[in-house]
Amino acid sequence: PWSSMRNGRLGKRLGEVSVAASTDTRFKFRFADSNDTAGTPVAVPYGFDICVFDIDTGVGGSLAESVEACNVADYFHHGGGQSGIPERHNYLCDNIKVDGYLEITTPSAGCTLVTGLREGVGSDNPATWDDIIEADGEFTCEDYDVCPSSGVS
Repeated sequence: PWSSMRNGRLGKRLGEVSVAASTDTRFKFRFADSNDTAGTPVAVPYGFDICVFDIDTGVGGSLAESVEACNVADYFHHGGGQSGIPERHNYLCDNIKVDGYLEITTPSAGCTLVTGLREGVGSDNPATWDDIIEADGEFTCEDYDVCPSSGVS
């Protein structure tokens, strides 16, 4: 979001995180009952999804964004077609090829690293779920199934 003042989630907007250039940031997720104003942590007794959108680079390939996740049961991404993607990959769109926009590697056992390779533009940043999907009730990250006919995500 270009400003740490916009970090977090406001209303129906997706959560945003702004990180200083050339830094690493680790996140620890803690879950709490939304009715508990004290924010007491609760255990989540079932699997759940975490969605990450808009992994790209700055102008000329600078400031490449990346996300590393470890001990993940499964993952999927928008496009397929890259050689070298770990065997258990899943993807949504046959017409979008990962080559050239994402690099997916396994830097250590049990970890997946996704790095943006293509320059992003402000108009490709989803702000709300309505920018991504039309949902009736509950949905998962896999409900993000908008596969542009252009083959560009």
